[in-house]
Amino acid sequence: MIKFLFYISLLLILLSLLVFCQRRTFVHVKIKGVLIDYFANQPIMAELQLQTDNPSLFNKSGVLKKIETKNDGSFDLKSRAIWKKEYYLGFIAKDSSISGFVFGGKIENNSTVELGTIYPEHRFNCLLTLNSISSNTLHISNYSNNYIYYPGTNKTITHSTFYSKDVFESQNHNYIINYSIDSAFASYYRSLKIPIINNSNLTATLNF
Repeated sequence: MIKFLFYISLLLILLSLLVFCQRRTFVHVKIKGVLIDYFANQPIMAELQLQTDNPSLFNKSGVLKKIETKNDGSFDLKSRAIWKKEYYLGFIAKDSSISGFVFGGKIENNSTVELGTIYPEHRFNCLLTLNSISSNTLHISNYSNNYIYYPGTNKTITHSTFYSKDVFESQNHNYIINYSIDSAFASYYRSLKIPIINNSNLTATLNF
């Protein structure tokens, strides 16, 4: 009788563990949305990566799920849930022109986050021809870097930047290059505005 009760108890414990594991298997989170290039007004073909821990697209640890957007830029990502963890959803465009994170935070188990239409930053490039016409020195900022061009410099450089949809609109669709010119007497801070019409690859000339 004691052995019988022991086996019954053991069987109940195993059944409880099985049910618990099955429930944990179906605990999930979902994130849905659409990636659209606001400038080109077309879907973004990209790989999406859901991860935890360090929010870096180049971090290989903590990756839960990878999927690709559909032809219309939409995605419907479903992944197993992680207890008491924050989730980070990043993307890398197929043409590698843009990347970034579109979500970061906590998600309740068995729930869906609707991100709607997402407009990531767009990359703009400008072929800038520099012409030295004086003894002045030119300083050009690009991202967090500052470049110095001395008198006698005549060359073409590539200046690039990323604009969000809001910044693009607030600048009235202009590409802006901030620079300063140092003369023997003073420094002058200026901006070169280049209209962006229908192409994100621009050209301009700057005399200094």
